[in-house]
Amino acid sequence: MSEYTPDNWVVLKVKEKENTAPLYKVLAGWGSDNWRINSGIINGIEDGDYYEFYGESGSCYRCHKKDYGLRMNTQGVYKKLWIQQEFDDQITLMPEDTNWFKELPEEKTMYKDIFKEAMAEAIMIEELDIAIELAYIESDDVLLEALHKVRAYFSVPGTYLEGKHDGE
Repeated sequence: MSEYTPDNWVVLKVKEKENTAPLYKVLAGWGSDNWRINSGIINGIEDGDYYEFYGESGSCYRCHKKDYGLRMNTQGVYKKLWIQQEFDDQITLMPEDTNWFKELPEEKTMYKDIFKEAMAEAIMIEELDIAIELAYIESDDVLLEALHKVRAYFSVPGTYLEGKHDGE
């Protein structure tokens, strides 16, 4: 999962076609000329001074509340999108005081209380390591081999036990 913390950001309401449900996308900027548009917001949480928006691709945009707005790096992108729209209201810049999580259509929301993928992965690895240790103590070679393969799945190829258990 990629995580981004932009210097400035806005949310765009994008309709693919007339009379269809909109997508909401983060248009984010860094520095003077770097920008990125996410794949489409599927969920989000409010975390103190930040909003975290989770995209269809699995990315997370961690956006500081005070940084909402267009700046030089995103204003030109928004203007081009707006000029190129095929029908009225295809691209809409959402107001800063929008209740972001009320705007998300229910069918696009994957989870109500999102559990960060990185945290889930860390817990999974910790539990697998405990199970491997227990299988080793019990001398259960079949279970031990299976657990090593699952553990290797959660690692960069070649890094867990020098790639001995990486899948083919």
